[in-house]
Amino acid sequence: MVRPVRAVFHAELAGLLRDLARMTRLTAQMMTNASIALHQIDRALAVLVIAEHDQLTVALVAGERRCVTLLALQAPVAWELRVVVAVLRSLSQVQRMGTLARHVAVMALCKHPNPMAASEVRPILARMSLLTS
Repeated sequence: MVRPVRAVFHAELAGLLRDLARMTRLTAQMMTNASIALHQIDRALAVLVIAEHDQLTVALVAGERRCVTLLALQAPVAWELRVVVAVLRSLSQVQRMGTLARHVAVMALCKHPNPMAASEVRPILARMSLLTS
């Protein structure tokens, strides 16, 4: 039987994992949108990606704080500790992907209204954007 304190801790872990999944989906969508913005020179979509990056950054900082709080206040056992550490590591990877999406969106803005790439490179860039989502 799980003690009430551990039940609260496990609920926190589950919420942390749900938030990580949500941030990961957001980052994948950001990368797709940034790629589309770059290919189609879509200024509005690029601006949206940059705004979403700011939202993602706030969520990532909150996720890191939650991890640290869980570690400090709950004294997790081995498997719980592995989950928290895995979430922390994943958050840093999500941050890197979000930053990359933002950089691609900024490039789309810099190249507006001229296309970013020559026509022979566009299929390769389109394929790369599909692989990231």
